[in-house]
Amino acid sequence: MPHKDKESLKEYRREYAKKNAARYNEQRNARRAARKASGTLLPSEIRCQEKARERIRAYRDAMAKEPLWNTWKHMLERCYNANHIKFHHYGGRGIAVCERWRNDRHAFYTDMGVKPSPTHTLDRINNDGDYEPSNCRWATKSEQRKNSRSLPRKPRAHPIRATA
Repeated sequence: MPHKDKESLKEYRREYAKKNAARYNEQRNARRAARKASGTLLPSEIRCQEKARERIRAYRDAMAKEPLWNTWKHMLERCYNANHIKFHHYGGRGIAVCERWRNDRHAFYTDMGVKPSPTHTLDRINNDGDYEPSNCRWATKSEQRKNSRSLPRKPRAHPIRATA
């Protein structure tokens, strides 16, 4: 027996197991990466990916039912998604979301609190200011109409009168 006492033998076995486990994990990860690159995953790996996608989908569906999450998500889309239908009124004008809210929806929840009622929506007090705690409030549609910026009106086209 190369080890004189039981403790040194246990220590040797632990170290050996650690070293082999690390080597095995490296080899397994390399094989998995090669299979992934070639597009041939094992059935267990495919099931694992499908379960992960399912969890993400379920989380997204659950969050979509949460009114504050929708408000937060739409605020970000208006300001940062150039394909959003109202981008030119928000992000296109330089309206941004403060760093704290952009990176953490819970900070948005904490700062704004719950909506007083389902009819309240997010309103910026200064329409040219960014979305930030000091410039946002919950307001009804009628309150928001009073706080809207004035847009230039298009001149009306008058019909040309025919002279006789």
